[in-house]
Amino acid sequence: IPLYPPSEFVELKKNFPSETCNTIFTLMQKLNDWDFNVFEVQQTLTGAYTYEGLVSQPNGGSLFLVTYCIMVKHGLLEKFNINERILLNWLSMVEAGYHPNPYHNSMHAADVLHVTNFILTAGGMVGIAKLSSEEVFAALFAAAIHDYNHPGINNNFHIKAQTYLSTLFNDKSILESVHLSCVFELMKLDEFNLFECFNEETKRNLKDIIIEMVLATD
Repeated sequence: IPLYPPSEFVELKKNFPSETCNTIFTLMQKLNDWDFNVFEVQQTLTGAYTYEGLVSQPNGGSLFLVTYCIMVKHGLLEKFNINERILLNWLSMVEAGYHPNPYHNSMHAADVLHVTNFILTAGGMVGIAKLSSEEVFAALFAAAIHDYNHPGINNNFHIKAQTYLSTLFNDKSILESVHLSCVFELMKLDEFNLFECFNEETKRNLKDIIIEMVLATD
């Protein structure tokens, strides 16, 4: 696995005061706990968990950090030989693809991802449902992207206004279809193709699970 070069990591850390790094490391110790505070993570990284801290996240925000840490905790990079550079590229674009909406924003996605991970691990779903590593990966992926490119208006608005998207998706799970299609379109580019390490059958299975989970949020 192409590891993140230590020299680059040191360089990136210079963007944060040592106090900020210490705070982040302390907050992330509770990542597997129910009372993990995504608001504090966002505020520490960007200065606020409101619009001001979501509209610009030059060093990454809570979604970037929470997704990366959860992937690492599950050992998914090593298990699937995921290219770390592609993962970081993908995380940057996914986080940037969330608009600074009052609710459906990247911090909300980080919060949903944390709860999903809690249900899978401390909640016992992995063992109870006998989930494979691929299914765990798909669930985490779906949680991270489930509101990607959300415009801040709901499906009912699209249907009532008869927008282009309502026609395109036949008034069915309009926004959920947008979230999915935009991410999968992004992944057609090699530098963001998080599925490049999987064979065709596994890719199809992953997509089926992710699509089913995101459509279920309608």
